[in-house]
Amino acid sequence: MATVYLARLRQEYSGTSPVALKVAADSNGCNDVLKGEADLLQKLDHAHILKIVPIPVGTIATDHHTYVAKAEPANPQSPWYIAVEYVPGGSIEQLLKICGPLSCDGAVEITTQIAKALTYLHNQGVVHLDVKPANILLRRPPASLRHHVPQAVLVDFGVAWSSKRPYMSSVYGAPAYMAPERAAGAPAAPQQDIFSLGVVLYEMVTGHTPFDQAATSQAEIAKDRRPTAMNPAVPESLEKLILRAIATDPQQRYQSMQQLVRDLDLLPEIKQPGTIKRPLLRGRSPNQLALFGLSLIILLMLASLLIGYAAGPLLSPPAGSATPYTTSTPPPTHTPAATPTTVAPTRAATPPSLQPSTSLPASTSTAAPTITPIPLSTATAGP
Repeated sequence: MATVYLARLRQEYSGTSPVALKVAADSNGCNDVLKGEADLLQKLDHAHILKIVPIPVGTIATDHHTYVAKAEPANPQSPWYIAVEYVPGGSIEQLLKICGPLSCDGAVEITTQIAKALTYLHNQGVVHLDVKPANILLRRPPASLRHHVPQAVLVDFGVAWSSKRPYMSSVYGAPAYMAPERAAGAPAAPQQDIFSLGVVLYEMVTGHTPFDQAATSQAEIAKDRRPTAMNPAVPESLEKLILRAIATDPQQRYQSMQQLVRDLDLLPEIKQPGTIKRPLLRGRSPNQLALFGLSLIILLMLASLLIGYAAGPLLSPPAGSATPYTTSTPPPTHTPAATPTTVAPTRAATPPSLQPSTSLPASTSTAAPTITPIPLSTATAGP
């Protein structure tokens, strides 16, 4: 379990771009998961994978940094946090909820980008295990997608598996996107990410998930739930690809992410990935896109006000030396939720613009974030 906040470095530090602070819940298990995620992200470098940001340590002159730090080093109960790049375009989950299905061209472009990111991950011996619309963010706000190719980013590696993270062998993830064999307790495998990404592609072109509940190995797609039945604009070649990707029998599914990328590139009715110039959203007018952006801003402002008026500081830093981050006020209260057996993270809307930041009192922490941030989301990850 972790909570994500928006912040930026103080003016005296180099760099002015906003970052997202991911703060672990108050439990040793969540702290360990966050440390494992930080260690993993440091080793990854791909255009469609979220980047971790170094946290300044000590004075500006020392130019030292770390990738995971305690919010209050002197407090043994203080949670750990990491800083990651801020992606302002919102998630695919938000886009689908407000605007409905995407164009087939746009959905294939996003799927291809994430499939290439997962190919890179699998080559590194990592399985994401939590691919879903909430964990795919866009670098640009939706309104700009009428003239620009969408740029998707895969986020949230809290439950990712690798040989160096054996403690992540337990089953976590969102049931609607989880491969049947994984839900049944099978060891992590790249094919499970293929199933999850196939479900995401199905949802992007139909507006729904293929199964009403977690899929089983015997589950089949009903004729009236096939992509072409749900959306006549879906070509048969794309439907065939989707059905193979979400086959509940692993033997009938794509055997590697490279195979899926190849077939995505070869779809005859779809524009070549990377060349999309038409709107991502099917039949959406500029006014509708502007309304979508305005709705996100208004919802964020209301949520921030409600949280702020009802809350106190997240953490109370002692007076002392400078902290590296500043954030907006009022602050929320961090209330850790009980960790479920199956993790299903959620991600709140990401604001397209930043509010003015205010500096906090100095702290004895040499690597502490600001302690009064506005929350972007609450994401559950790990045991």
